[in-house]
Amino acid sequence: MKDGKVVEKPIEIEKPLKDFIHLKDINISISKGEFVCVIGDVGSGKTSILQAIIGDMIYLPASEIAIYGGVDKLGKKEDFEKLKKTLLSKALVFDPPVTIDGSLAYVEQNAWI
Repeated sequence: MKDGKVVEKPIEIEKPLKDFIHLKDINISISKGEFVCVIGDVGSGKTSILQAIIGDMIYLPASEIAIYGGVDKLGKKEDFEKLKKTLLSKALVFDPPVTIDGSLAYVEQNAWI
């Protein structure tokens, strides 16, 4: 209750799991010595693809997604956050299908004006 009025909590709409998956069906091959730029609009997945390459993103195979109801399973954001914590707490770590032959350096961007 606020200022004598009943304040209702907004109803959170359930979304399918696929709305919470950042990357899928990515296939990229970069040869030694190639210079590659990752460009795109804000929110298009530039940072996500780099995090996937360096192993900073959770990799979940399609077989595991199927166990939890598939990509069309409906849930709220908090449901999928719980799923993420469960996967991490059970030490279910899957090796992402990323192969790096040689060395790699990643420096995050700091936005400034």
